[in-house]
Amino acid sequence: NAEVELVTNLVRDHMNYHNLPKMKDVVKIRRFLGKKYFEQLRILGDADTRGTLNPYPVALMGPVIEKYRSQFPDMLPYPNVTGATLITMGLEKGPAYKRTMELCYNEQLRGKTLTSKQIKGIFVAVSREIENENKLSRN
Repeated sequence: NAEVELVTNLVRDHMNYHNLPKMKDVVKIRRFLGKKYFEQLRILGDADTRGTLNPYPVALMGPVIEKYRSQFPDMLPYPNVTGATLITMGLEKGPAYKRTMELCYNEQLRGKTLTSKQIKGIFVAVSREIENENKLSRN
C-alpha cells in the first residue's frame, strides 16, 4: 500500500530533516532533498520542530533548503552510468553492477565525470570486495 510506505518513510526519515543544516556530504544532501516525499517530510519536520526545543528554528530551514536547491537545480539527475553503460564497456553482468552504478552515481552527484578507465576501476574494486565478502561468509 502506497500510503503505508509513505508513512513508513516519513517516520524513518523525519529526524534527518533536523540534521540538514549540519550535513556536509553533498551526496547525502542531494539524495535527501531529492526524495519524492520531501515536501511532506518538510511539513512533518517543521511541525516536529515547533513541538520541541530544537535549537534550529523552523524559519531558518527554508533558506538552507533553498541554498541547496539553487546550487543543484537538478537534485537527482539521470545517472550517467547505467547497466547498459557497463554492458557496452564489456563488463561481466553480476552482483557488482548495482554497487558500481551506485558508486558512480555518488561521484556524479559530487559533480565529477568519470572516465571509462575510472568506471572499470570501480567495477574491479567492487568485484574484489564482493569476492572477499563471499569468501568470508563461507568460512
